[in-house]
Amino acid sequence: MAWWSGLTVTDVRRGIELAGDVLEQRTIDGKRYVAAEGGFAPDEIPDPHVLMLSNYDEYLGSYTDYSPIFDASLPKARTVADVLGVHIVVRDGLVVGGWRRSIGRDRATATVTLLKAFTRPERAALEAAADSWARFLGLTCELRVTTA
Repeated sequence: MAWWSGLTVTDVRRGIELAGDVLEQRTIDGKRYVAAEGGFAPDEIPDPHVLMLSNYDEYLGSYTDYSPIFDASLPKARTVADVLGVHIVVRDGLVVGGWRRSIGRDRATATVTLLKAFTRPERAALEAAADSWARFLGLTCELRVTTA
């Protein structure tokens, strides 16, 4: 938070202290996380859960240590830009690939590069996420998927 807000770490800690019970705190794998009330993932999440997130999404831009959000079992890319491109694909809370977009007059195209092939249910969840993105734009969706 200090990085993106411009506040000092001391000021961030003081703000968290002043907020008191309005914030929820959890320790996961020995690291402390803080969120607004209801800001942590709900207990009921679809399985599998696939999201196509913007490169400006807080999920990727809010941390200096990205290890908790990358699937450690996946093969390493030559560089992050080679696979993740402009935006990220998240499966069950972990970054597993990237996507680029192209928007035409009648159609939005999502070109996805995954670090590991998806199962049929995962692919269906990815297709639903892509369709939701295109509907938001008022367009139909074309989804192109490759595996790195």
